[in-house]
Amino acid sequence: MEPPREGSFVTRPLFLDGRNYGYWKIIMQSFINSIAGGAWNSVLTGYKDPLLTDVQGNTAGKVRSLWTEEEVKKFMSNGKTLNAIYNAMDVSQSRTISSYKTTKEV
Repeated sequence: MEPPREGSFVTRPLFLDGRNYGYWKIIMQSFINSIAGGAWNSVLTGYKDPLLTDVQGNTAGKVRSLWTEEEVKKFMSNGKTLNAIYNAMDVSQSRTISSYKTTKEV
């Protein structure tokens, strides 16, 4: 597929039209890297909500008000990356991935 002859928007991801996946993948990786530090890492390694472990060894989801700054950054990176991917697809493509909570699942 021919790359666009005009410059691309830096605030909007390239639209996946079903014929340009190889090119789209390269552009999306670059776009996601530009969103926030660590955003592409959420694609590679996945994202998990922070957990707390009690003295008995039981784990439970950590209340957001107790999240560290780093945990908040990872959460935000995952959300921004999901948003970029959703906005690069049409409605029918988005429906197939709308239930996913992490970019690694997509």
